[in-house]
Amino acid sequence: MQKVYKKDDELLSYEARKEILKKIGQEDLLKIFDNYKPNYKPIQRKKSPLDQQISLGISKEERKIIANEIKEIKRTGEKVTISSLVRSRAISEIDLEAWRERAKIGLKELNSLKWNKPEIEKKLRQLYSQFDEMKDDDDESALVLSKKIKEYEAMISELDRPTIRRSSRMSGRVTFNEANLIRWRASRLTITVADYMRFLIFGYLPFSEHDRHLSIDARRRFYVAILDVVQNGWGNPPKVEECPNCARYAHENQQLRKKLERLRNLSK
Repeated sequence: MQKVYKKDDELLSYEARKEILKKIGQEDLLKIFDNYKPNYKPIQRKKSPLDQQISLGISKEERKIIANEIKEIKRTGEKVTISSLVRSRAISEIDLEAWRERAKIGLKELNSLKWNKPEIEKKLRQLYSQFDEMKDDDDESALVLSKKIKEYEAMISELDRPTIRRSSRMSGRVTFNEANLIRWRASRLTITVADYMRFLIFGYLPFSEHDRHLSIDARRRFYVAILDVVQNGWGNPPKVEECPNCARYAHENQQLRKKLERLRNLSK
């Protein structure tokens, strides 16, 4: 992975994050960016216009959703493939206002007890100890403690609940510039390219079932990054190649040379 260039790294700077977290009264969350560096992996051009393949894991339910959408679109007489649908949505714009609201809610909620597994487990140990030391005839206190224990056990069960299993794959093809933009925006949001595309393709929102597979700190970084993008913009992907069609021209040139060589051999 190549580190983001300095001019673009400034959009992900410590001071920018500090200002965002200060506005929402959560400056203590700056530690989640310790040892975290934004990364951006440039890509190489190939010979065709739609030369970059993008793919992501999807669940059985998501596979059905896409299949049904393709059927509905085809009924209108419009020609569409999974690849073209993936491309059109993967390069679409995000509703940043809706995302900002979800990010703010997420940052606030993730600071609550129900997301703090070590603290919940600590409180459970205390309650179990109190319950063991309780007198046999203290039914009222036993009822109160039992209720609290069930509440905390329910929190643990929710945190341990399995995330969505995505065993199928879906792919599409995009241009070099589109692939570069997708990778850059995913990097700006501190999530993977696959996660970024999944949000756009299925219209998912942050702080939902669809980012539960991320760790708590990864979700926090994601939400802070959303606020950062709203405030500072996306920025531009670093330039990795000056000539936008060099690879295609080189391939065409090579094919022409081979054709010329064959003609020369036939004329001998």
